[in-house]
Amino acid sequence: ADELGKNGNYLNSVFSAREGIGIGQVIRNRRIEHAKVLLETTNWRIQEVSEQCGFTRQNYFTQAFRRNTGVTPLEYRRRTGARSAEGPRGSRVSKHAQGGKRGADTAGRNRAGQGREANRGGHRG
Repeated sequence: ADELGKNGNYLNSVFSAREGIGIGQVIRNRRIEHAKVLLETTNWRIQEVSEQCGFTRQNYFTQAFRRNTGVTPLEYRRRTGARSAEGPRGSRVSKHAQGGKRGADTAGRNRAGQGREANRGGHRG
């Protein structure tokens, strides 16, 4: 809003009138969608999922998640039957949940390691 020289409330009202939904709700919806992915692909605690999705309070995250999906994050996880990977404290996480730099670093190391092994295998005499 500042960069555009406009009031934030004005921009939100224009956005809402055009899209039928407020900017804040769009942001919450995206965070909830990201939380669904994490709940389906990791076994992170609900608090960790909440923090990774930009919520500062777990109880607000749970309320927002329930409002959006009709179930709590824990109920959602149980219904999807997921929890295929370990948490963010240096443990395994599925490729779908990694994203960002962390996933790229891991992939780079794997490719480099595989390349060295492939070279060793090619020098048989």
